[in-house]
Amino acid sequence: MKGILITVMYFKLGGHLTCGREGKTLKTSTDSGKVICRNCRHTDAYVEARQAKKGAGTTLAQPSGNWRDSWGVRLLSMPGPQHLLREFNSQQFV
Repeated sequence: MKGILITVMYFKLGGHLTCGREGKTLKTSTDSGKVICRNCRHTDAYVEARQAKKGAGTTLAQPSGNWRDSWGVRLLSMPGPQHLLREFNSQQFV
């Protein structure tokens, strides 16, 4: 059995590939769902395009930019006693 040949698809934004590769024969796409290149998928431009494609309705609303506040809100919404992380001031049940 011969190996399967996979064509790598690169993410193109603003006329350039986000991973920095150059070449005239590279397959490119502006659709974030078709991209296979790992380097392209780890760029900020790709992540932003992917989030914009998914839409704002699917993201969780966070009370602030601080992850500790959002984590505390998440633990409070869960049933039963939940521990806070050690980085918090005290190790009490919420």
